[in-house]
Amino acid sequence: MSSTRGVIRGPLGEWLFGFARSIGSCSDVTVELWDAFGALSHAWRLGFCKVILELDNCIVVKILQGISTTFNGNVIMFWITKLLHRQWEVRISHVYCEANGVADGLASLVRGAPLGLWFYDSSPAEVVARADAPLM
Repeated sequence: MSSTRGVIRGPLGEWLFGFARSIGSCSDVTVELWDAFGALSHAWRLGFCKVILELDNCIVVKILQGISTTFNGNVIMFWITKLLHRQWEVRISHVYCEANGVADGLASLVRGAPLGLWFYDSSPAEVVARADAPLM
């Protein structure tokens, strides 16, 4: 079972919102695309007008920056593209896996859970130590 995850932080690195989703079996690239979709859709819903989307998969960063067309025609790419074309500023950048410890902690909470989506208005106790770590 694969799980997606994301954390939305404020300008000072503070926790604003987190999510995790159990999505079944799929490729690593598809998981990361779901991560991007989840983060963008939640950021839009929360009213952000400037977003930095940090992903730890170089292939997905290239796909979303338009450098690679590997996933053109994919349904999740259709929805991500619609989000990216809204009236806001989104910068997409690569981060190393070590900088994603908090989000990875969220994913571990739903690994093996039934298909579904979980929201976290505050950092769960299981990931508090990671959430308080400085961002890289």
